[in-house]
Amino acid sequence: MKKYWKYKDYLLKLNFSEKLFIFIYFFYILRLHFRQGLQHQSADFGNIAIIFLGAISAILIFKIVEAITRWNRFLHVLVKILIICIYLLISDYHIRTRHNLDFAIILDNSNLIFYKESFFVVLNTFKSKDIIIALSFFFSLILLEIFKKSVSKTDYKKNMYVQFFVSLSLYVLIMTFSPYTYEELSGLNKSMLRYFFSKEAFQVSAEYKAKQFPYINEPSPKVTPLKDRPNIFIVLVESYNANFVLTRNEQNQEYTPFYNSMIKKGLYFNNFWGHSVQTAKGQLATFCSLLPTIRKKVFVNYPDIKLKCLPDILKNYNYETLFFKAFNSMEFDNTGYFAKKHGFDHVHGMTNKFITPQESKMFSWGWGIQDSIFYKKFFKYVDDLHNKNKLAQKKFFAILTTVSNHQKFRDVPKDQRYLYPNQSNKKQFYANNIRVSDEYLKTFFEEFYKRDYLKNSIIIVTGDHSFPVGEHYSYYAENGFYTENFRIPFLFIWNNNDKFKGIVNHAKSQLDIAPTLLEILGISEKNHFLGKSFLDNKNRFIPLIQPYDGTYVGAVYYPYKYMFHQKTKMEYLYNLKKDPKEMVNIIDSIKNTKLYQDFHHEVAKIFYNTTLIKENRIWNK
Repeated sequence: MKKYWKYKDYLLKLNFSEKLFIFIYFFYILRLHFRQGLQHQSADFGNIAIIFLGAISAILIFKIVEAITRWNRFLHVLVKILIICIYLLISDYHIRTRHNLDFAIILDNSNLIFYKESFFVVLNTFKSKDIIIALSFFFSLILLEIFKKSVSKTDYKKNMYVQFFVSLSLYVLIMTFSPYTYEELSGLNKSMLRYFFSKEAFQVSAEYKAKQFPYINEPSPKVTPLKDRPNIFIVLVESYNANFVLTRNEQNQEYTPFYNSMIKKGLYFNNFWGHSVQTAKGQLATFCSLLPTIRKKVFVNYPDIKLKCLPDILKNYNYETLFFKAFNSMEFDNTGYFAKKHGFDHVHGMTNKFITPQESKMFSWGWGIQDSIFYKKFFKYVDDLHNKNKLAQKKFFAILTTVSNHQKFRDVPKDQRYLYPNQSNKKQFYANNIRVSDEYLKTFFEEFYKRDYLKNSIIIVTGDHSFPVGEHYSYYAENGFYTENFRIPFLFIWNNNDKFKGIVNHAKSQLDIAPTLLEILGISEKNHFLGKSFLDNKNRFIPLIQPYDGTYVGAVYYPYKYMFHQKTKMEYLYNLKKDPKEMVNIIDSIKNTKLYQDFHHEVAKIFYNTTLIKENRIWNK
């Protein structure tokens, strides 16, 4: 009993560092509570228990550190101070981004931190005062340790092995059985456990699993080849939120006036979806008609996977295939290697091979050379190829990925801020960016119309992925599962072809682009495409993946949109026609129905898709 009470004192009697940590924990809970749309607290027993367990886990973290580092005062003090400062920063990250720091964001994008553009995106997540406060704590705690030994002071110095074992055991129990936590470090640790040890939430049928290569589609003998096949140009506008097309700001100014004017010349899909929230994921879906993995990136983690993408097929039909990127590095997300391996003959970023030092100085801002210069460089390259290939009479298939509309959206030159000259908030930053990107898009069409040899061409202007701009308080693609995270514009223009004009309301997606183009061209080959031609107006399930923020997976079966949150096991269903702002969760209305079962089956296929990619079971040639 005496030993028990000694240990009780150790557990309940807090030293300076632990009291400070608990204070910071409760301070941020209150701060998040009073931020609209963030982490509202309720007075029910369950929520109070979660808050209490979070406080216990915070204490246990320090007890574990104390036991491990007690042998060395310098290490002991340094680790404690770093934990406090890191906690301040990741709590501020939660406030700025409106979501907890997810381990998946760190690991899946760790290779990008070495690019200065990515580094500054991360750095600009924080406000200056966040950094200043963290540094102030760092140096203040050092001074307190030097003069008062406040950080290293503890009233319990014996049985450190027991301390470590008991503290760790209690911490593991809380981590295992607590459904979630408000304590940021433990939340990060729980996301790490989910990343490595989470199970598939739903299982596909045994019949589906029995297929070694379930995606293989056999060619159709009924297809009639198109005699004069067109060139194909796909422009993937960075971070293209469909909510900004055909809409105006509070001053009645159009966000995308040029794009809006071009809609009259083509076929516009106002219910078009990207499948995830990052460029590499959108590109994979677009030119391979393959769903990205939930964890990691196919370009980076599975670059040698066997595939037969759209450019692979078109090369066999006298097409010259090009992948052009406005960003300067093709190593970013391993895009260059993947594109070359899977069908593109010409793969280029805007390096000094294309951009002179003077052009770079005059036209580079944000993430690189502005799109207007990029388009001119691309068409100059196409001219050179055309002159070389006149005898071969090759057609062009090209994907162009832009960069001017890349986050953090703050760097538009002052003389090109057409909507908000004195931009002052995140929506205005994005609005100026999307407006100037729209202005640059004129250059693409101006250059295109100058070239008679390109008259017979299909032009698609869409997005690589969307980007939320405050519709549900969020301004980060890594946060949330709402429509603004996924819906992108899609415009299909085929000169002098009146069959492809108007506005379409049917729900379609990036997966449908490749099979649509093959049908139009009259090409039928064995493939692994997941999408279906949008010439077929049947309503189909459109899979959606938010790999971060606790992982959301789901599908649209218009007008319904279903999402499952892997972190909390919560389910959401919205009727997008009646409730376009996704305010009312009606999941209870479809439980025990066939539609509910169908949504579960579609989500199961999303999980199984990741397994198929890991096991290289997409293409068997």
